[in-house]
Amino acid sequence: MIKFVKKHPWILIVLVGLFLVPQSLTIQSQLNERLILTGMAVDKSEDGYEVVAQVVIAGSSAGAVGESGKVDFIKTKGKTISECANEISYLLGKTAGFTHVNFVVFGKDLAKEEGIIDALDYFVRDRKVPSSALVLISEGKAGEELVKTQNMELDSAVGLQRLFIHKQTAMNGTMMQIQEVFDNYFNISSSSIISEFKIVDEQAMAQGKEQSGGSQGGSSESGGSSGDSGGGLSGGSSSSDSSGGGSASGGAEGGSQSENNKPPSKPRVEFEPNIYLLKQGKIVAEITDKDELIAINLLNPNGEEGIISIDGVSDDVFNDATIGVRVYQKKAKFKAYFDEDGNPHFKITVDLKKNEVQEINSKDISERMYDSSKVYLTDALIERLETYSRESILSVCKTAREANVDFLNCGNRLYQKDAKKWKKFLSSIQNADDYLQYVNFEVEVIARKDT
Repeated sequence: MIKFVKKHPWILIVLVGLFLVPQSLTIQSQLNERLILTGMAVDKSEDGYEVVAQVVIAGSSAGAVGESGKVDFIKTKGKTISECANEISYLLGKTAGFTHVNFVVFGKDLAKEEGIIDALDYFVRDRKVPSSALVLISEGKAGEELVKTQNMELDSAVGLQRLFIHKQTAMNGTMMQIQEVFDNYFNISSSSIISEFKIVDEQAMAQGKEQSGGSQGGSSESGGSSGDSGGGLSGGSSSSDSSGGGSASGGAEGGSQSENNKPPSKPRVEFEPNIYLLKQGKIVAEITDKDELIAINLLNPNGEEGIISIDGVSDDVFNDATIGVRVYQKKAKFKAYFDEDGNPHFKITVDLKKNEVQEINSKDISERMYDSSKVYLTDALIERLETYSRESILSVCKTAREANVDFLNCGNRLYQKDAKKWKKFLSSIQNADDYLQYVNFEVEVIARKDT
């Protein structure tokens, strides 16, 4: 047999071709029969849940998803999430690929009234849905907000997880995964922080920044204000709504914008999203203050660099200047311990290892301001940067304490530090669930002058 094949190799080539060619011919056919789910929105309904799925339908020449696919939306209702998910596959008569789901958005009403844990149960149990998918919360109905992504750039619309990873690294948002939210529910703190999901148009973003020019932000696109406001803390079918998504968020059609010969405005994910504080899976508070949002980013171990705007810097170089400082290589460390009397302490150390002045708005401009980059990082600026950061962190800790949301997992860290002292401490207070009210927060911010 071997000798025959060697003598007539063309026969082997023909046999291999007969085996492979039919398979390759059916690949495109299989793609055309498959829906790729990239995201899901979950709201409460009268009888259970309302789910809107963001799907990418492969085109006839599909290569990468962003090349020839199109985004559509499928809306279903059911008593359970699994019932809704099962219906999605049948509405268009195609197989639904849940393995590509990279984000899940919950409506605020659901998250506030009933909580998201019951809904998350499906996503945790279903092996097809990645447990690393991003969790977000929308101000209004999640489904309506998700449909607005239709007129976004395709890569951004279907890749919100990747976008929020970048936002988190750039100190402009926080990313919480499905498994992480679920695990936090069963921790001592039973607390989580989740970013808001909101679609706005480019012009609205620009107008908002102009109107909020006096506030400090975690980005070079935001303005600056006094950092002294910190708190003192002692110690279905294919959804017909999809066609309206762009106009609802200032989409690509542009409308009256053409009257001023302006390019059409595109919907974008909000630049500085608010943060929801969750306790036992339910929203109990919302962080909207820009200083506190910056503090959340400073405390996030995954945040690496960002912009902090500092107002009112005056010394022999600056005169009441507003200065934009880019922070590099930021590190946040946490230490939980008990003092000799058994009182719990939680020490926060934020090390701004590398800082660089990127913008100076001063009443008086002197030649000295441009002598060297080292001149920019004056003692007065470093002191204001440390003070602002420390007070902002104390303020957000106070907000979390008032809401009884232990988003820094102080309870878990104290228990791990000394389980006996932790249990003794809990027995000494009236309500063990209120342990956060007795934790003494200590904050140290170190801003280094070396660039």
